Amino acid sequence: MESSQVEQSILAVTRAIGTDIAYLENDDMGHFDPISIVGGVAVLLLSSFFEGARDAAKDGGKRVGLVLAEKLAGLFSTKKASTSGSAEVLATAKGIRRSDLERYGEVAQSLVVAALVKNGLPLRKAEALASTVRAEADRIVVHQSS
Repeated sequence: MESSQVEQSILAVTRAIGTDIAYLENDDMGHFDPISIVGGVAVLLLSSFFEGARDAAKDGGKRVGLVLAEKLAGLFSTKKASTSGSAEVLATAKGIRRSDLERYGEVAQSLVVAALVKNGLPLRKAEALASTVRAEADRIVVHQSS
């Protein structure tokens, strides 16, 4: 699959996050530069969505939800969780079929919502952002299967 669709999806999620990134900051951050971190959050959300869809069959995705909440918090701490952009999204999307998203997409989306709310994003904003993540994940899977 070309990474151009992945990059477009990362950009779409980045735009959806927009100024709401400020809700996710924490007291441990010190200097907060939203421009440098918002792309990492978009990559993390898309990758975690795919992991949640993959793991939903095993344990309802509970492990993924916990890991996502920790990784989100890590992006905003001095520890800095690392992301590798479109390569990370491509790796987590590998092997995911559209039928997987139809079957487990709702679980994965709810994991994203829960992690965002846990990290400070208001529920309605978290739901809207998770909806965008799900739509972009679907675009990536459709594009990779064509």
